[in-house]
Amino acid sequence: MLVDPTIVPQAAVLRLYPNEAQARQMRQWIGVGRALWNHLLELQKTTYETEKRFLSKKEMEQERQRWEQEPGFE
Repeated sequence: MLVDPTIVPQAAVLRLYPNEAQARQMRQWIGVGRALWNHLLELQKTTYETEKRFLSKKEMEQERQRWEQEPGFE
């Protein structure tokens, strides 16, 4: 196996030790991210099935902003 000597592999390993409040906040962020992903994925699939096209980045950003304004988002 040939290795390119000009490429230097680099990595950083980081471990977090959050307190309970920080861990709760991180779980909430992960949950919101998952809910947004699922919402946009469903919208993308529905749009493709009905219109045979994919949403643009701009359309998805507009939907994300609309979604954040819905009651109960917080």
